[in-house]
Amino acid sequence: MTTLDSALPAATNQWDRLPDMTRIRSDFAAVTFEGRVFAIGGFDGTEVLSSIEYYDPEEGTWKGAGHLSTPRSGTR
Repeated sequence: MTTLDSALPAATNQWDRLPDMTRIRSDFAAVTFEGRVFAIGGFDGTEVLSSIEYYDPEEGTWKGAGHLSTPRSGTR
C-alpha cells in the first residue's frame, strides 16, 4: 500500500513526514486546495473507496471531508 506520507514546505525546502491518513489507501487522486492536501477515493486492499480526507497543515492532522457518490480507484 502507498500513502501520501511526506510534504515539501516552501519555507524549509525539505521533505517532512506527515502523519498516517485515517484510512490506508493506494491508487487515490491527490490535489491541493487552499493550503490543504486532499486524498480522494483509492483502494484499501479489499475495496474501492469513496471516502475523501484532507491534511490540515495548521493542525498537523488528516480529517474526513465527505464521500464521492461513486467509489473511485485508479482508472476504474
